[in-house]
Order: sequence, then C-alpha cells, then structure tokens
Amino acid sequence: MIPKIIDYKTIRAFESERSKFDDMVLESICGGWQPFGSPYTVTTGGQTTFFQAMVRYEEGNKPEAPKEKAGDK
Repeated sequence: MIPKIIDYKTIRAFESERSKFDDMVLESICGGWQPFGSPYTVTTGGQTTFFQAMVRYEEGNKPEAPKEKAGDK
C-alpha cells in the first residue's frame, strides 16, 4: 500500500541559524512529522539557506522502515 501524505511543510533557516535548523527538524520529528527527501541548500547573493521538506502520514499508513541486508552492520 502506498502511504498517504496528509500534511506537508518546508523548514527553512539561514546559514547563520544552522543549529536552529537542526533543532526545528528534530522538533518536527518529535511532533509526528517525517523528513521527505534530503535537506538541500540554496545560495543567492552570498546568503545560503537550508531547507527540509517534512510530511505527516495518515495514521496506520506510514512507510515501512528499510529492512537490513545481510552484512549491513
């Protein structure tokens, strides 16, 4: 079954707020959000901004965690 996303948001922070960015992502995870894709950066006019897409899945419809392969420890 394909997991159903019910909510989406993007976390954003400037380079000078990098530790705040990490805290915002962690706070969202603790609030039931999951990262969607990898974090990315955009640099414009010498200012770097960090972004992370976050989603919430319908209850009981979360994606399965990847299974470990033999020798993956």
